[in-house]
Amino acid sequence: MMTGPPPTETNIAVIDIGTNSVKMSVAAVDGGDNGPVEKNFMTETTRLGEGLGEEGDINTAAILRTINAIERFLQVGQQYDCRHVCAFATHAFRIATNGTEAAGHIARETGVDVRILSGEEEACFAFVSARARVRHHKPHLYLIDVGGGSVEFLHGNGGEVVTVRTLPIGALHLTERFLHSDPIAPGEFRKLRAYVDNSVSLLFKGLGDLAGPRNALSPSSIDLVASGGSVTTIKKMCDASWIHTSVTTPKMRIGEIRVLEKQCLALPLEKRRRLIGIDPDRADIIPAGLAIVISFMEAAGKRVLTINPGGVRDGVLIHLSRNNFQW
Repeated sequence: MMTGPPPTETNIAVIDIGTNSVKMSVAAVDGGDNGPVEKNFMTETTRLGEGLGEEGDINTAAILRTINAIERFLQVGQQYDCRHVCAFATHAFRIATNGTEAAGHIARETGVDVRILSGEEEACFAFVSARARVRHHKPHLYLIDVGGGSVEFLHGNGGEVVTVRTLPIGALHLTERFLHSDPIAPGEFRKLRAYVDNSVSLLFKGLGDLAGPRNALSPSSIDLVASGGSVTTIKKMCDASWIHTSVTTPKMRIGEIRVLEKQCLALPLEKRRRLIGIDPDRADIIPAGLAIVISFMEAAGKRVLTINPGGVRDGVLIHLSRNNFQW
């Protein structure tokens, strides 16, 4: 039987400043056992990591685009009377020579402190979201969060984090490095796939070396979960296409992802932008996103992938709601 007044609901906003896009979630926290409930979501493609490569500066135009997007987001946040607003930044800020300076400039202009997350923190927040939002039944969880600049990988066993790795194979980074033709030249895409496959293969070899031959995991003991903007876009495209003939589920099969990859590679950019389910601003980087997802599925020996639509931003919301809105 409930006693006392009902929990007071508090609205909070979390801004995710990524390499490819900026996103904001406004969520309600009721002070009880319920997790945060999203009330509004906004996203803008600002390409903060455009031209950054492995080393260099975040350019002034990209910083200005990001500031303008955040200011528009904050106007919406005011309508919800958000008591707490926080922002975090990811891969581009970690590798840029002016990353700390850029984060400080954004904070001064918008009035919102910007926390630069490490790759390990990103992966762990994505893990928090996956544990809260995704049903998985196998003893081991392989989690990938696909961003514009990097992919965060985490191996979890139960509630424990076993291994965390960051790979510089984000969808925007790969697109800028390898794909220069329109439509995409087969040779360019083969080089991209070879680079991704080699990076993922080295990761899994390292996991095997850590576990030892007797403790190597079989695919049947692993659930593979993915999050990130490219992943959720791929899921929307699969759901909207002829590939699905039944009720949509949070899962995708490798066969349908390969069909979608073949379709995207056959089309010039302008036609890819018109595919059902795609965000037109992601049409240029979605082939790289498809290559990343397929490579991880093949390396893990999994034909089915579970999608977590939450990811890092959702994990931050959950963490803040459980820790009195403190990092």
